[in-house]
Amino acid sequence: MREGVEHSSAVCVLVGSDTWQSKWVKYEIARAVIDKKGLLAVGINSLPHVHSRIPHSAGINPLAVMGVYKGTNGSFYLAENRWVPSVSNALQYEWRWFIYEDYKFPVSLPPYLVEKPNSNVSALSEGARLYDYVANDGLNKLGSWIDFAAKRVGR
Repeated sequence: MREGVEHSSAVCVLVGSDTWQSKWVKYEIARAVIDKKGLLAVGINSLPHVHSRIPHSAGINPLAVMGVYKGTNGSFYLAENRWVPSVSNALQYEWRWFIYEDYKFPVSLPPYLVEKPNSNVSALSEGARLYDYVANDGLNKLGSWIDFAAKRVGR
């Protein structure tokens, strides 16, 4: 997959039922931020599944589980939102932001995000667009969505 996006200007993240859980999807999202590429997400669950011929339930946007925050040293870093046991009750779960373990070096704040105060995380989904392939006519508009994402980061 790495070679497939190496020379691209933008990365299109497909949003399926479980895409948000993939370590490799998160890694490619992180690489897009590191390499200052445009990002967009395209929901594909409105398409009929190849075997069942019916759409599956929509999944979580992978760009909602990856983010950027400003560290105490003034640099920006990648973060990952995880579904973990609650601090107050181990029988319950909650979303919590953690430092992205696979890349701990500073990154640039993507131009489509707004810096948040007090080291709060800006999820990439707050600035990168999400499209539905069927409802938003992806067959005819996918190219323009990718171009828009690339232009937003100056590519």
